[in-house]
Amino acid sequence: MKNLSAIKLSQAFPPELARFFLVGAYIGIVGSFIGVFAVWLILAVIMHGISSFFGGRGSFRRTFEFTGYDFLPSLMDSAITVPMSAYYISKA
Repeated sequence: MKNLSAIKLSQAFPPELARFFLVGAYIGIVGSFIGVFAVWLILAVIMHGISSFFGGRGSFRRTFEFTGYDFLPSLMDSAITVPMSAYYISKA
C-alpha cells in the first residue's frame, strides 16, 4: 500500500522529483514480491532443520510445500485488500 501511496504522492511534485518516487515505488513492489518467496524459503529451511534435529524424516521439498500452506491466508487477504486499496487510493 505504501507503494501505491508513493505513486499517488509523486503526482504532487515536479516531474524531476516525481521520477524518484516512481522508481522507489517500483523497487518496493518488486522487493515485496521477491521478499515473500525469500521468507518462505528461510522458514522452510528453519523448519526442516528443527525437524531434522529432533529426528524427523522427510524431504526438504515436502517441508517447503507444507510451509507454503502457511502463506495461503496471507495471499487470500492480499487478494482482497490490495485491489480495494488501489481503488480508494486512485480516487484520492
